[in-house]
Amino acid sequence: MSTTAFILAFITGSISFIWLNVVFVRNGMGRGLAMFLSSTVGGLVSSAVYYVVIGLF
Repeated sequence: MSTTAFILAFITGSISFIWLNVVFVRNGMGRGLAMFLSSTVGGLVSSAVYYVVIGLF
């Protein structure tokens, strides 16, 4: 089950990273800061999804 949780966490983390990066850059934020913030949030989202899926199953 942990493989499924890892795959789901990776996919949601990647999607949130890309989406947040696009949103931040479009709002005039610098690319470096946008990369840093979106990667931090993407990591948090993927960790949260991983532990939620592990907890549910």
